Amino acid sequence: MAKLLSTEHLLTLAVIALVIASVVAAARLWPGHGLCSPAGLISAAALWSRQPLLVKLTHFWGLAGTANGLITPDISDHFPSFGFM
Repeated sequence: MAKLLSTEHLLTLAVIALVIASVVAAARLWPGHGLCSPAGLISAAALWSRQPLLVKLTHFWGLAGTANGLITPDISDHFPSFGFM
């Protein structure tokens, strides 16, 4: 099992936090432009068209709710490996 607070773990969490902060800042700069509506539309388009890019976006946006797994991972592999990703 990898260390809980290893450099690669902390760097990954920092990148994720930066992306989340950017999305929140964009939502505050342009109020009224919801974040869930585009995700719903992209999900529907992915189901309808089966375009790989839309399916991937839907998949990764669906993973956004798994914060617990990001905070307390049980990863036996290290950064460039498939298991870490």
